[in-house]
Amino acid sequence: MSNRYFRWSLEMPTAHRKGEASVKPCATNTLPDSARSGGLRATCHEGSIVEESNWTDLIALSSVVFGGVILVCVAQMVVMYRYLRDGIRVTGIVDKVSAQSTSFRYPDSGPSTHYSADIRYIVDEKKYTIRPPADTNPPFYKKGQRVPVYFYADRPDRGRVVCFREYAKWLAISIGCGGFLVTIIILSQMLP
Repeated sequence: MSNRYFRWSLEMPTAHRKGEASVKPCATNTLPDSARSGGLRATCHEGSIVEESNWTDLIALSSVVFGGVILVCVAQMVVMYRYLRDGIRVTGIVDKVSAQSTSFRYPDSGPSTHYSADIRYIVDEKKYTIRPPADTNPPFYKKGQRVPVYFYADRPDRGRVVCFREYAKWLAISIGCGGFLVTIIILSQMLP
């Protein structure tokens, strides 16, 4: 760690951000003990020390991660809407439901199982098989179940299952991520 520690602040006037006025660095021996031990980050603005908690970093990281997941979910719902609006509907049949086990979540609690479905549909007497983009637990589909499949006339091999369950899946993931992000923000305001 260097002997001088300072950081630009968004609250500073424009002149400070452009470097037209000087910001005095804080020497390490003037930092509070909590800042030197790594628990808090200290910021110096013209000789005054302001302490910041690590919540800012957690909120920023969570916003990027959960915001990205929410964007993917919204994109999936938009794609389904476009298939519904512009696509051709056929009836597909769930050909196979596959169970896959993973143990990366909680090694001590045993494997976690998630399910994927292979859905078969026929266009112009040609068979196609698709798989919905995200696995689920519990399984959304049962073998032999009929589901609506939409495809574009120029790409019959790129079908998509569009039904309430698929919308609910992406909406539930979005709400879960958004709720977790809001919880982190609320906790950051309540806890030091």
